Amino acid sequence: MQKKVMIVDDHPVCRAGMKALLNSDERLQVVGEASGYRDGREVFQRTNPDIMIIDLSLADGSGLQLIKAIRAEDKQVRMLVASMHDDHLFAERALRQGANGYINKAQAADNILEAIQTLLKGNVYLCPDVANQILQRQLQGNTKDACDPVDLLSARELEVFTRIGQGLSSKKIANQLNVSQKTVDSHREHIKRKLVIDDSSELIQLAVAWKLTSMIEDVAE
Repeated sequence: MQKKVMIVDDHPVCRAGMKALLNSDERLQVVGEASGYRDGREVFQRTNPDIMIIDLSLADGSGLQLIKAIRAEDKQVRMLVASMHDDHLFAERALRQGANGYINKAQAADNILEAIQTLLKGNVYLCPDVANQILQRQLQGNTKDACDPVDLLSARELEVFTRIGQGLSSKKIANQLNVSQKTVDSHREHIKRKLVIDDSSELIQLAVAWKLTSMIEDVAE
């Protein structure tokens, strides 16, 4: 019997390519597609898939929010994150929210069918580099700063903080996340309160420093 698959990605071209790849496997059938959080939940309820392929950047909301909501509704569905996000920032958070696996989109064409079958067997799938990053993070857990943004910030706040570290303005962040600039500014204020930061310049400095540190750790690994 074919396993039903649902794809959630805000890029139509990515959905089309993923659908063609998955339907080429006679064991799988793509039964639904969605571009965002709201239609993702609606299509999930209507199609009742066995497995979901979810991007973290959606047309509305975020993939992390969708994963959390779906997991609260259904303990059995398997969820695989396929994303271009920096793996060490988001893979562990996705697993905590209820995902069963994480794959970088750059590796999806070669490995996603294997990843899906791994999840359908009841196991967790992680790319080798992602698994190594998570292991390194766990081993270094006792030395991590208690104010690590990965642990303190919500999913959306982490997305905003990451983009601040990339030097993006609130307007550009709003365009990328498909939200209003007012919403981004609100997230910035929440981030400052959580990280005990007084002004925007200090926020930018911390975000840039954290982003650079993350990049250095990736190179070292």
